[in-house]
Amino acid sequence: MIDTIRLILDEGTFTIFEPDRFQPNAKTILDLKDRFAGRGVMKAVLNPSKQEKQEDGYAPRLTLRRRPPNIVELVIEFSVPKLIYGNNFDEITEADFSKVIEALQNKLTAWGIYVFADLLRKAPVGAVHYGKNIVLPRYTLCKSVINLLSKAPVKQWLDHNKVDFRNGGHLYKVHTDSFELAFYDKVKDLQQVKRGAKRAYEQEANTQGDLFEYFEVATGIQVMRMEVRLNTRAQIQRMLKSVGLPDDDLRFFALFSQKIAQAVLLHHWNPYKSAMALIVMAQKDAPSALMDYLATHEPESSMGNRLQRLGALMLIGEIGWNGLRSYWDDLPKGFYRLKKELESMSIGDKSLLSDVEAIDATLRAFEPVKIEQLSNLNTKAVTC
Repeated sequence: MIDTIRLILDEGTFTIFEPDRFQPNAKTILDLKDRFAGRGVMKAVLNPSKQEKQEDGYAPRLTLRRRPPNIVELVIEFSVPKLIYGNNFDEITEADFSKVIEALQNKLTAWGIYVFADLLRKAPVGAVHYGKNIVLPRYTLCKSVINLLSKAPVKQWLDHNKVDFRNGGHLYKVHTDSFELAFYDKVKDLQQVKRGAKRAYEQEANTQGDLFEYFEVATGIQVMRMEVRLNTRAQIQRMLKSVGLPDDDLRFFALFSQKIAQAVLLHHWNPYKSAMALIVMAQKDAPSALMDYLATHEPESSMGNRLQRLGALMLIGEIGWNGLRSYWDDLPKGFYRLKKELESMSIGDKSLLSDVEAIDATLRAFEPVKIEQLSNLNTKAVTC
């Protein structure tokens, strides 16, 4: 469902009663008015201190800014599930929206900022992160699944240099300045916080200490998180168009949608799912078995063609599609011709894809995951 959201309130839709809470004092921005011209972007921030987090729990990050030509905005950024539950494992649904608005309004009021609830509901959105926690079948390791996903072809519009595979293989992400797709080990990410908050992929993961302690006790539970971060309004609009949904309403209540969240995640998951069969086959089978398979299923192909496909499959199994593509920099047409041939191959043993099918079932069911469910896990794949 929805995770992090960035709301942008225009001047006149909010009132700041305690400007000295901001750093620097919010008056330095609010009092400029006609004297602002030519000063660029000016900002004042209000973030909860460590002590406030311990005493009052999770709170949003606030930025008051004045930008050209002379526009004042209050930017409110927060993790929706953390605001309600104190963690982002327990997932939010549309039924929680009123609760979210009430909790947000209360947090803002406590900091001396008043906004009508209806204005929060209709606030323009500047960024939104959609995510899903996927409880993997027992005995399936996040690291193994993420390793497979990292070998899938990255979309052409993404720069291969902006693909990260780190934290010992527990995180894989593809990103640009305005977009990010990530698959990561949720439990491992919590463990990274003990080595330093900046080591974790998730922002403010150190606020979830109780959750970390639970997973330390509940050994064996593997939770992979898939997350799509749309970090500009233009990127949100492009994504809505891509999934065939209306793109003319970017207000909070419109984007707080399970339908949108599921459509966005499936849009990015489907190409990975399609690529998995070939990757699994390339990893699981020995070169001789692959050669026998090619000879059996492609009897009319030449030996040279079979050897070319065999070499390609072996490289895909080791370094993935993007590693293979790097060898074809001078012959891109040849690469895409070979890619088309490989993708048209029929795949034999599809039982190896049971883990992929379990992930797919979770994304298509799109039921909210709750921490209390984990005690009921059995040896079968869990559809969450």
